[in-house]
Amino acid sequence: MTAVVYLHITNQVSGKTAILIFTRTAAEEAVQKSFVGPGSLRANTLIAASLIRHTVETVKASGIPFFTVYSDQQHGIGFGQRLTNAMADVFELGFEQVIAIGNDSPDLTPGLLVLAQQQLTEKGVVYGPAQDGGVYLIGV
Repeated sequence: MTAVVYLHITNQVSGKTAILIFTRTAAEEAVQKSFVGPGSLRANTLIAASLIRHTVETVKASGIPFFTVYSDQQHGIGFGQRLTNAMADVFELGFEQVIAIGNDSPDLTPGLLVLAQQQLTEKGVVYGPAQDGGVYLIGV
């Protein structure tokens, strides 16, 4: 049985691709990351909440169906297993492609998400490389 009760579809359009916003809660993000310096938990929480809200609005503007999965809704041991399980939950809903993003890419645009969707259809796998050596987007 899939744990899809925490997934939310908005702006549903025809298609086989969904976006997965995979994020910590704002409170957990504030503890893990220091946006304005140590000892500023309230300010860090507000910034984290703003980043999450910005990400959701960006994804909504793309017109691609999406699901937001917060850390308290994830299951599995370790980041990789939690991400894999969340993506599997979306696939179980009938989507054929999933684009996973986090909450910390403020330069991400709706157009870039649509381009990723197009490239995913053509290539089968896409990723957006981040300047720190990681990735800001994974599509399978």
